[in-house]
Amino acid sequence: MSTTWPEILGLGNIYTAMAYLGVPSVTSTTLALDSAYTYGSAGDALMAMAFTAPETANLTDIWLYVVSYTGTWGNTDGVINWQIREGLNGTRIPGTTLTASGTFALDGATTGWHRITGLTAALTAGKMYCLVLADADGGASDYVTIQVRWGTGPVRVNPLATEIGTSTNGFGTAYSAITATFAGAIKIGTRTIAGQIFGAMNTVTSGTYERGCRFKPEEDCVFIGWGAATDNSILVAGHALKLYADATAPGGSTLAILNPGATPMGGGTTPSPFAAILPAASFVDLDADTWYRAVIDPASAIAIPRKATYPGSPDATLLAAAMPMGGECYWTIEDTGAWADDPTAMSHFGPILVPRTASATGGGGLLTHPGWSGGMRG
Repeated sequence: MSTTWPEILGLGNIYTAMAYLGVPSVTSTTLALDSAYTYGSAGDALMAMAFTAPETANLTDIWLYVVSYTGTWGNTDGVINWQIREGLNGTRIPGTTLTASGTFALDGATTGWHRITGLTAALTAGKMYCLVLADADGGASDYVTIQVRWGTGPVRVNPLATEIGTSTNGFGTAYSAITATFAGAIKIGTRTIAGQIFGAMNTVTSGTYERGCRFKPEEDCVFIGWGAATDNSILVAGHALKLYADATAPGGSTLAILNPGATPMGGGTTPSPFAAILPAASFVDLDADTWYRAVIDPASAIAIPRKATYPGSPDATLLAAAMPMGGECYWTIEDTGAWADDPTAMSHFGPILVPRTASATGGGGLLTHPGWSGGMRG
């Protein structure tokens, strides 16, 4: 039992939770860069990310996802344009101050994830910037279409990479806002800020096998319960919730166990909580850099909780930044008496943790967060 956990379990103290921030799915959005972009007056453009620089350093990398090419790409100059603009110029308009800009060559054939590297855009810690993607010579016949957001997945509002939107007039007026985060990322110095790179929210084969997530805290913390990003009905259906040491096989001795079905739900399951919290006397101290498993053991066959997977093949840096805990929190499932782990799939079910002491982070916790659609890794 923990003796040092913070007594106030507010949002500021809970640093790893699956239980809040956002909605489970949205409509997929793409943007055809099929008209010439001029800031303030013309052209299709994506306000891909509004962010505050976490350190004074160069923006060195941008990740984006190319959906398709239309016409003959070589009939244009073969590049798209990126801009970093400082602050905002009124409501939902990227700022007039152009901090940095450049181009990115595309071959007219390769779709999927692209990484713009070797950039030297100097940013200042604590300043707000906007990343804009467009095409200065976009045309109606020969153009590229890029992904803005995905249609399904753990879509969350990421406090590190806020509201995005599209414009048809180069931000001559406020852009059309989209409640989601960008299907991409940026790297500033040593830190990568990822948006929402997951393109599918998958159920699993119905059964009573245990499933959930394998995770490794980055600091000493306290396990206080389980959270569901979606499919929260599993928390009130009589299924057993378990916390295991990493090496313990399914069905073995637990570090913590709870059956939330002990609370009668009457004839309905909605509204139901997105978190199941242990009695305080049963909280469990967890050690930094140590693997654990937070899972559900179903009382009857179910096909949830779900997991999120991504399209294409993002590189390791992007995947680590977009996944919870920098990639150290991912899907696990029981398979013939052992665990089958999938480090590339994000579980929609997992632990709720609080720092063991306030010394490491001032009580606010880490910047990677399984409830976000992306996070910061650095």
